[in-house]
Formats: sequence, structure tokens, C-alpha cells
Amino acid sequence: GIQAIRCPAGLYFDIEKQTCDWKDAVKNCKLKNKERKIKPLLYTEEPLCQDG
Repeated sequence: GIQAIRCPAGLYFDIEKQTCDWKDAVKNCKLKNKERKIKPLLYTEEPLCQDG
């Protein structure tokens, strides 16, 4: 579920790094959520790993 994160005084939440940091280091202060990246569906009859 969704969890509220509160950073200590003087720090801001970096949504990409999912950590608190100094304001100058946080380039995404105005974002309220992280863009979801969709994983592609992979279908192949070839082996994914080489034996050995």
C-alpha cells in the first residue's frame, strides 16, 4: 500500500531515489508519484542462459 514518508527538517524527499536529501540535490521536488515502467512480455523458444 501507500506509505507516508516524512523527512527530517531541512531535507526533501527524492521520489526517484526514494530517500530524503538536501533540496539542492533533489531535482524532482514537484513530482507526487514515480512513473511506472512497464516490463515487456518476453516470449522466446531460445534458451535465455547459455549452458556452462
